[in-house]
Amino acid sequence: MHRPTVWLPHIPRTAGQSRHEMLMHLPEYKRFDHKRNSNIPLKNNIVMGHMSVLESPDWIKILFVRDPIERFWSSFYYTQKRHPLVTLEQYIKGTNIPLHGYVHFTTTIDWLKWQQQEGKCNWQLDPYKWDYIFTIHEMDKFVKVMNKLGYNVNPQVQVNGNNIDYSKLDTPDMEKINTEYKYYTDLGITL
Repeated sequence: MHRPTVWLPHIPRTAGQSRHEMLMHLPEYKRFDHKRNSNIPLKNNIVMGHMSVLESPDWIKILFVRDPIERFWSSFYYTQKRHPLVTLEQYIKGTNIPLHGYVHFTTTIDWLKWQQQEGKCNWQLDPYKWDYIFTIHEMDKFVKVMNKLGYNVNPQVQVNGNNIDYSKLDTPDMEKINTEYKYYTDLGITL
């Protein structure tokens, strides 16, 4: 049975682990990053990971997004688990390059461009062209699309929330957060 290859770039802190658990039972599922990008079968597969190296214009492209303020705080707390001495001020100044175990808040566009640059990708990704865009709270819609495409996704997996009310946190006014909101607005996304 011919099925389109589905590409799911994993933007940090957008429920990538939950999607991985939904897909890992499928033999067609491949998880890659920009350091492990060889031998990706280009037909009848689901490709996910921190990579944008071998994507093809023929693939179905699915983007997951998350409210930028939630994603900022999730990223900060994730970093603090691995680097407890990092203060909020240090985290905000941070580094422009995402590092293993240190997930600096990076806009979706910057993340995709960085991956493409790191992977020396020769196919120009248009970060405004997606076949489907879901928020992390729309896993049910994702499951329906994947089933329609011929992939039997595990619908039982739920996004693991940490029950933090991000609206009560004193979020700094950051250009990156504003840029992310603008990107979503330009894509026609309502959070």
